[in-house]
Amino acid sequence: MLGRFAEAELQSMGVDDLGSFEKLLALPDPDVEKWLINDQKGGDQDLQAIVKRVRRFHGLET
Repeated sequence: MLGRFAEAELQSMGVDDLGSFEKLLALPDPDVEKWLINDQKGGDQDLQAIVKRVRRFHGLET
């Protein structure tokens, strides 16, 4: 999921989005799964925004 998103979107991302994406990549896989697949929200607003963007890219966000 993250690889396809990165291939398509990285060039259009700003500095803030890139930083958030790096934070997402640094998370343990089970945490990323909770955010992306199960749509569980965490406390980090920056991560919530990039997760929403990844979910929207994959048709998981309305």
